[in-house]
This record gives sequence, structure tokens and C-alpha cells, in this order.
Amino acid sequence: MKLTWKYDPNTKVAKCVINESLYYETPDGGQTINKYYNSQLVNVIHKYGDETLKFTTMAPAGNHLNLEEFIDGWVDEVIFLSETYPDIVGKLYLSWKNGFKNKDGNIEGVGELRGFGVNDLEDMLSINRLCIPSNITEWWDWDIIAFKDQRENETFYEKRLCWKKNRTTGEVVRVGDGQSPVPCCVFPLIHGPWPVEESDIEANGGTRIS
Repeated sequence: MKLTWKYDPNTKVAKCVINESLYYETPDGGQTINKYYNSQLVNVIHKYGDETLKFTTMAPAGNHLNLEEFIDGWVDEVIFLSETYPDIVGKLYLSWKNGFKNKDGNIEGVGELRGFGVNDLEDMLSINRLCIPSNITEWWDWDIIAFKDQRENETFYEKRLCWKKNRTTGEVVRVGDGQSPVPCCVFPLIHGPWPVEESDIEANGGTRIS
């Protein structure tokens, strides 16, 4: 199973469109997911329940709560999507334990549960709670070309900024080091990713990696 989320760093909202009628939006990395049908809000899905439990501050090691204490409504919604729109989102392998393909093409984690399983039986890429495959969340197609220590007025959680370049398209983005392209419920605060020209590196005091 795979869901495609488009994140807007200006509004800090990620959107997943299933078809012309159904889409989802999250303003906080999936802690709150709003479901829309025919442009009408039909459901608000919570991971931790009450608004007082939403993570809104940075945490160097990520934010975690004991999920056994909460009922995550997104699980049932993902099952619904897989059963209702398998031709769009694919099949869900929520209890997958047969290993996951890493960036080097090797299988690891046999016997382990990760996120929401794998994207499919051929690629065997782990997917996170938002059903985004690891090749996307881990930037497999991008190289870090420059970095800079964190600015004092920044509020993202990692220690430094970095600039990444796509090997195929040549696109360059500025993002927090170690951060996914789309916020998740563990790390709801990220820097960018901001599409930039390479000149942005020098403009923001970055150090190129030779």
C-alpha cells in the first residue's frame, strides 16, 4: 500500500488525494487527519485523541506516547482505503514480518513489525503511519550537497540544515538534516523542504560537500 502526500511548507498542511471525491489533510504530521468527501469535512481522525495531547514543540529524539493507551482511528481508515480502493492505494500488509528492503537492496528486519508494513510484495519497502514508502521518507534519490549548523532562531528539531539534490531531476531543496519530505506524527515540525537554487547555499551560509 502506498499513499501519496503533497506537503506545502508555507501552509504546513499535507494533502493526500484518493480520487476526485475523496481526500485527506493533516496540519500536524498525522496526529490529526481531516477526511473530506465532495469537499465537505466528514470526519476528523485522531491518533492521540484530545487536543491537549497534540505535539506542537520540537523534540530532538522525536515525540512518542504509549499507543496502547489510545485508539488510533487512522488504522481503521487505512484498512477501509485498502479494501475500497485497492486499484489506487494497493493492498495493506499491516502485520508484515518477512523483512524490508533497505537502500542498498538488502533485506533487513525479518521478524520485525515496522510502521504499517510494506508498500507491496515486490519492492518490500517499509511504509510509515501515513503509508509513505521508505525510499521517499529517507530521500533515496537525493544526495546531500551542503550543510549548515542550526540557526539560533530556528524551531525545527534537528541540529543543522542541509541542501539535497535529486540525482535525476537536479532539483535542490533546503531541509532539516534527517527530516522526511513530509512531517509525521513523531516529527511534526520540519524545516521546509524549500525548493531553492544552488546559490541558496552561499546565501544562507552553507558549506558545500566536495
